[in-house]
Formats: sequence, C-alpha cells, structure tokens
Amino acid sequence: MAYVVAVTVPVVLLELTIDDSTVRLIPLLILLPAFPAVVGTVRQTACAVGWVLIVITAVLLYRPLPASYDYGIGMLLAVVLGVLCVVSCHGRIRRERELTRGRPTAVALQRQMLRPLPILTDRVIVDGVYLPVEADRLVGGDVYEAVASPYGTRLLFGDVQGKGLPAIGAAFAVLSAFREAAPREPTLTALVDYLEQAVVRHNAFAQQTGKPERFVTALILSCASTPRPRHRPSTAATLHPTC
Repeated sequence: MAYVVAVTVPVVLLELTIDDSTVRLIPLLILLPAFPAVVGTVRQTACAVGWVLIVITAVLLYRPLPASYDYGIGMLLAVVLGVLCVVSCHGRIRRERELTRGRPTAVALQRQMLRPLPILTDRVIVDGVYLPVEADRLVGGDVYEAVASPYGTRLLFGDVQGKGLPAIGAAFAVLSAFREAAPREPTLTALVDYLEQAVVRHNAFAQQTGKPERFVTALILSCASTPRPRHRPSTAATLHPTC
C-alpha cells in the first residue's frame, strides 16, 4: 500500500498542477492495481482498487472532465479493471497454494522414478545436473538411467512426449523396461527393440483407457570396459571404460 500511495501522490500533484484541460493524468491510475495483483495478496489488491477509486473520484469532483459521460466511462473502466485485478490475484494465489501442496509429492515421486546423481556402475561414474524447465513440473517425461551388464554399462537418456504427470506413465514403462533388459540383451539393437515393445504395450493400454498415445525419443549408449596394457607386473588388471 505504501508503494501504491507513493505512485498516486505525484500523479495527483501533476494532475492538479497542469493547467491544460486536454491533458489529464488521473485516468492512468486505473492501471495501478495491476501491480499488487501480481505480487500481493487479495486484500492488498482490493485495498489498492478502493484507494484508486477514491482518489479518482475526489480528483474528478475537484477538477471535472470536459464531458460528463467521460466521468462515467472512466469510473466504469476503473471498476471493471479493479474487479479483474482482484479475480486474477485470487487465481494466482490459488495456483501457488496448489503448487506448494503438490511439491513434496512431486519430489518424492521423482526420487522413486529417477535415481539421484551421480550413478556409479562398476568403473563408470555418471554425473550431471537435472533441472526441469518448468518449476511446477518436477516430474514428467525426462528419463535417464545407467545399468551395469556383462556387456558393459548401458546408458539411457530419453524424453517422453508431453510434460508433467500425464507423461509419467510412458516414462515409467521405458525405465522399467530398460532396467530389466539392459543386463540381459547382448546388443543395443535388441535392447532398443525391447524398449519399443514396452512403449507399444503402454500405448495399447493407454488407448483402452482413453488416454493419448505417446512416443519416446531416447539415446542409448554402451560403455564397454577393456583392459589397459600393463607395462609392469601387477596382480590385478586396471579397467578403463571406452564408449
């Protein structure tokens, strides 16, 4: 409210100082409640709307507009924009509360779905930073995994079509299929075929339940461990990952 009053005072002083009747600054105050609607509470926004209406009414009674209908139009616009500001502020606060309530559940679901980095498999360390593009969607279509197998470390980096919780079903299907088939399939092509079958099965089930089908774009790598040539006798071979 201090900010609203601080902005109002110079506008009113300029309005009363300017002698030209064609230059009126007071109608600009109808836009002032939009600022507390973005950062403030509903009560603060409503107080800002009431303050602006009082100031505009007092100034226009002291210094009327050239036409009487201009006063009615100005007050109508001030009331309509004030109501819209209060409604938009209420909707913003409600969305923020829903996000706050759902954030712990989303964080727990993400921890169950994606293993925390870094991931260590044999002699390979997979490290990085995972940050969702949108803060209100902590889980969704982004998937990654590293699994040790007799054929080397298998890596999966993928993205499911869609965002948020609607895409999490396909993400779970791909992750579970990769974790199951990566230690078993001898070639990457066989592993990719198994993942493809998992996505097909998921889409078939989604179609039966009336949900849209989704595709998955993924990069699958294999890091094989090969022995390094020994230049001196040693009791154990040192392995280095090669992709």
